[in-house]
Amino acid sequence: MRFIMRLEIFFILGSNMQKYAELDNKIDDLVKKLPFFSGLNKKEIVLLKNNLVTHQYKKSQIILFQGGRNFGLFFIHSGSVKITRSEKFQRESCLKFLKKDEFFGLENLYLDESFITVQSLEDSIVSFLPQEFFRPFVESNPSVALHLLKIANKLVCSYQEKLSYLTQNNAEENLAKVLLDLHNSLSPSSDIAQEEVSGKAPYAIPLSRADLASMIGTAQETAIRLLSKFKEEGYIMQEKRKIFVKNSEKIQALTR
Repeated sequence: MRFIMRLEIFFILGSNMQKYAELDNKIDDLVKKLPFFSGLNKKEIVLLKNNLVTHQYKKSQIILFQGGRNFGLFFIHSGSVKITRSEKFQRESCLKFLKKDEFFGLENLYLDESFITVQSLEDSIVSFLPQEFFRPFVESNPSVALHLLKIANKLVCSYQEKLSYLTQNNAEENLAKVLLDLHNSLSPSSDIAQEEVSGKAPYAIPLSRADLASMIGTAQETAIRLLSKFKEEGYIMQEKRKIFVKNSEKIQALTR
């Protein structure tokens, strides 16, 4: 299995050994950072690494389809993703934004079909532990299972709150919520601090107007009009196709 993982990485990165070594180090760092792996011994960590499969995704590429095959537990080495879910006859709802060193797929751990859709917001490198390996691994490690149970409980509550908010509020409030979530979830803390000094966060929101319209449940024309309003009010800045949060406190005031 380790040989397969090596081939997968070489397929992504070509023959550049330096990049390969960097990715291998990223996997080591990621495993160390995740709380549910903190109690594992070296042999178990090596076993995890040997079963990781790594892919590179282009911007806007789908990683998981809602209702499609469930592959396992995913880890983000670089880039960022959005997690969405669509109910029957209803619009797409955005549940979460994730960046480097975060993970997803816990929602699907004991499901054959994916509960969510996951799409890359920018070019990203993502690894996953195959479901057929990870399920028995969790079942044989009670401490890992307990950590995952606690995380899953918080995750379900978070999703319920998000879905409730998006269905009960208007397009302007939903746009404010999405922009604020993107800003807080994907911007490094140093960028948010810099916003207070420069008046503009250096992080550009990686969503098109069409994506934003879909996520707040409105027509693209309405989303464009609301973005223009936010710009006039001094909440955001727009440079060509990029959106920057300028005043997160004012945007926060629009959300309930």
